[in-house]
Amino acid sequence: MTYLEKLQSPDIQEFIQQNWQKNPHDLMLQRDKLKHLPLPEIAEQIHCLQKAQIKLPTWFATPHLIYTKTAIEQCSSEITAQFKAQLLQNQKVVDLTGGLGVDTYFFACQNPRVTHVEPNIELQNIVRYNYKLLKINNLDFFAGTATDYLSQATEVDAFYLDPSRRTEQQRNFRLEDGEPNILGLLPQLLAQASQVWLKTSPFLDISLTIRQLAQVHKVWVLSVANEVKEVLYCLQNHSQEPDIQAINFKNNGQSDSFDFRYSEEKKLAETQTIPLASPQKYLYEPNAAILKAGAFLSFAHRFNLAKLHPNSHLYTANALIKDIPARVFSLKALTKLDKKSIYQHLPNRQANLTVRNFPLTVAQIRQKIQLKEGGDDYLFATTDFNNQHLILICEQL
Repeated sequence: MTYLEKLQSPDIQEFIQQNWQKNPHDLMLQRDKLKHLPLPEIAEQIHCLQKAQIKLPTWFATPHLIYTKTAIEQCSSEITAQFKAQLLQNQKVVDLTGGLGVDTYFFACQNPRVTHVEPNIELQNIVRYNYKLLKINNLDFFAGTATDYLSQATEVDAFYLDPSRRTEQQRNFRLEDGEPNILGLLPQLLAQASQVWLKTSPFLDISLTIRQLAQVHKVWVLSVANEVKEVLYCLQNHSQEPDIQAINFKNNGQSDSFDFRYSEEKKLAETQTIPLASPQKYLYEPNAAILKAGAFLSFAHRFNLAKLHPNSHLYTANALIKDIPARVFSLKALTKLDKKSIYQHLPNRQANLTVRNFPLTVAQIRQKIQLKEGGDDYLFATTDFNNQHLILICEQL
């Protein structure tokens, strides 16, 4: 019996719906009591539903969908999938790494015809089952690898790839270790489509990836609630320097965006345009997408900020800047890493702690000064341009 066959019966689905909020581990402890049920598979579904509630709210709201643990961990979040689908509107799109079908689903919501390519037949059957429940019918399915599909592909506007980054032993973070190997397939992909869209792990070095791919038109660094989720590359047959856009999707439905090029960073570094300064009235911490993108000097130049240290990536000014893609803090006090001095400003001995270019970790600092987590105050442990270690006590605005 296949994984899908074990789980799609009405009785099993009803049990999952009634118990999805429970701890999957606790459920497995009831094996003797629930011998008639496929508990390992049910526990996996409950784990996946709990992730889908946050990661894929549209899918979560559709009862009886079936997931797999590996697929839901690697698949795009709904907010990033929707963003990519808007970029690829009104095109014939082929998802060469279909997987659980999240990206394919959102592409299908924006395009007249989309193809889902997947060599794992059992997984593709789960996708077919889910799409019926999701009422998506403008899809074609190809059971095979990306290479298999390319050998018989007809006219395509855009290929999309999210290469698998997992082996049984480890996660892979090198571009050439993905499956399929985008570097090996790229000439054929660009010969058969005008655009190739590549999603990569946020752990990959962006500038190195651009050099390896060589034909990058634009890059998007996508973060959700200030956590980088993925990096998206659009490739075309051209030799232009790529634009880089760092986007942070906020919990309130809004987003911040920052555009730059690496040539801008290089010029600012060569001319030493960005000043270094001691902490002033306000502290600015760029969002995670900007930091991942590497817009360290462009950000400072664009908003007329000074840096505390070349490697700290914390910024300061006496002016309060609104509508800036950063967390903004007012500086309450400046101390060294000394328990007595810090406690003068923290009567509750509690604060949120961030480390930027500092010799100790968050855990080590908390242990050293016996600092509780949380509260309304923020501490930044950092180093200034004189290489002095500082603790900045702040209030977020």
